[in-house]
Amino acid sequence: MTNFYRIAGLQVLMDIKSPRLLESAEKYICAPFKVPHVVLEGYDEEAGRNHQLVSQVSPDMWTEILASDDFYRQALKYKVNFLHSSAIVVDGWAYLISASSQVGKSFHTQLWQKYLGPGRTKIINDDKPAIYPDGKGHWFAYGTPFSGASDSNLNECAPIAAVCMLERSKNNWVRPEKGPRILDDMLRQTQKPYDEEEKYIIVNSFSKMITQTPTFRIGVNTDIEAAKMVYEAIRKR
Repeated sequence: MTNFYRIAGLQVLMDIKSPRLLESAEKYICAPFKVPHVVLEGYDEEAGRNHQLVSQVSPDMWTEILASDDFYRQALKYKVNFLHSSAIVVDGWAYLISASSQVGKSFHTQLWQKYLGPGRTKIINDDKPAIYPDGKGHWFAYGTPFSGASDSNLNECAPIAAVCMLERSKNNWVRPEKGPRILDDMLRQTQKPYDEEEKYIIVNSFSKMITQTPTFRIGVNTDIEAAKMVYEAIRKR
């Protein structure tokens, strides 16, 4: 079924037959429009099953992965990209906790919610929040229906207060970081360019982001004290 959606500020025409993605995308349905920015079609259970042959991921999840990859590929020309991260909003500001899969980014933002309470926090995307610059030095995080295994997402956006690259550690620590190392880490947590033009757009975008947005490297354990220490060190005051 083809529906009209607004995702990360873009008009999206999406023909998806995945029950999981259809349900997740329902909150992004909008009024019909004439000209879409992004067109997503042809993702059904058969496409997911074909990919499942070489993966442990379910067909339904593969359908979402395929649609997500296509969405961000098309969105890139509108300066919309993503950072593989858990995007938690606290008091109106988004904090992006990024790491490779299975390192613990989602667990860490769950600790934030326990520490700060549900009234002050919400997860707008737990896997691939969209990021977008306004051209004035400000960056925004958007919820999207492409939110990984947890399927935790909201059709909301918030200005980005900080980006944190997370590592596991016995002791909790936070340090501000700029420069090529953190840029390389962020580039590993976004889409892979198909060609040199896409590579230039992606690298240029993240290079600007780390100069215009506070960026940190954090080492954390699984205790709630980790959430307290990190948040108090980086929070928007």
